[in-house]
Amino acid sequence: METAPGLELPGYQMEELPASRVDHGGAVFPPRQPDPSRQLTSDRIAADIRRRDLLQNEANEWCDILLTSYSFIIIIYSVII
Repeated sequence: METAPGLELPGYQMEELPASRVDHGGAVFPPRQPDPSRQLTSDRIAADIRRRDLLQNEANEWCDILLTSYSFIIIIYSVII
């Protein structure tokens, strides 16, 4: 913030912002250590990968069952007609 006297406007008083409210769009200064509870550890990453793989395998099984049953219905329908 400038300290030099600038243009004075009658009836205007500049609002003083506390340092915590000043947003410069950059990183926090001074830099702080990240919260340890938010840091990704290899165990958490491995658990996320296992969960993702499990969901992906379940989705694949569901699609296989759906396609198999759909194929079976088409075969039965073609035999009937």
